[in-house]
Amino acid sequence: MGGAPAPRQASRRQHLRRVRVVVGVALVQAVAAAVAGQVVSSQDRRAVAAAASGPVVLRSDVPSLHPASPAAAAGPADRPSTPAAAPAPPTGVGVITLDLYDPGRPTVAGGRVLAPSRHLPTEVRYPAVGPRGGDEGAGAPLAAGPWPLVVFAHGYDVTPDTYRHLLHAWAQAGFIVAAPAFPLEAAGGPLDENDLANEPADIGAVITALVARSAAGSGPLAHAIDPNRIAVAGHSDGAVAALAAAFGRSDGRIGPVIAMAGAASAGVPHPDPRHPLLVVQGLADTTDPPVNSWQVYQAARPPRILLELYGAGHLPPIADDTPWRPIVESVTIDFLRHYFGLGATIGALAAAGTHPGVSFIGGEA
Repeated sequence: MGGAPAPRQASRRQHLRRVRVVVGVALVQAVAAAVAGQVVSSQDRRAVAAAASGPVVLRSDVPSLHPASPAAAAGPADRPSTPAAAPAPPTGVGVITLDLYDPGRPTVAGGRVLAPSRHLPTEVRYPAVGPRGGDEGAGAPLAAGPWPLVVFAHGYDVTPDTYRHLLHAWAQAGFIVAAPAFPLEAAGGPLDENDLANEPADIGAVITALVARSAAGSGPLAHAIDPNRIAVAGHSDGAVAALAAAFGRSDGRIGPVIAMAGAASAGVPHPDPRHPLLVVQGLADTTDPPVNSWQVYQAARPPRILLELYGAGHLPPIADDTPWRPIVESVTIDFLRHYFGLGATIGALAAAGTHPGVSFIGGEA
């Protein structure tokens, strides 16, 4: 079902004009209030969400959907079982940059071939032996794993380093975090937002390369990655790419999906229990407004969770030092741990996202 996302025009104004109208007067009113910067109470949001999509308030008594074997519970039948136990998260974070290529696909802009392959320089942050803190050790010793893998897709005209605080938090929590720079959407290089259609395959290529390096048993990522615990995440255009990588390409290696300030595309997302979905949205975002994330949430089926950030814009809640960033970090970490079967409860997830006047979390777990 679905496929590569339809290219989004480089003009964000054109993008906003393409936002579809969501059916349901209550939902439209709530989204309009959010875009206008008005604070919508949690009670009102719950009422709107219940009217639009059924039960939405997270319950603390919902058990994990992943018992001893998350791969068996949520993935294809031929995926091997992995015990739920995982190494205790270390305190340090290491970082390396891998010069990855996909030789099977050219880089094309405006009908002109810029390169015969796809160049995907990828920042990899990982749990490392070392002191806890904001510093990252270049090439620091890898802590004994294996660890779950999260591939993160950046937005338009930024770089993976724009999101370094969030990616650092994930690595410190016990995840291998790979963030490729896309050939035609990364700041500092040629820009063509139509290349978004090629990024889901880029994500798949990065997964393939990293899993292979881990399995090879040598090099800085030797035995680092648990191939049965792989998630994708993204922000803005990167969220569109991440959704398409999981739901559009039907990549059975991918489990949980995190879409931050994203948008739906034809057939993406669609009901697929292999891909628990967390949608994160700033309610004052005028670049990718709340209606887009509501469409993503509506198109999916449980497990699906929505984190709303009151007064938050497009990039600051993810990348800057704001009241929202620690909430985003905590919720995304607990979401990944829960759906990887690594111990976080729905109650912990609900508590991490519930901050009156700052954020609201709901969904069907």
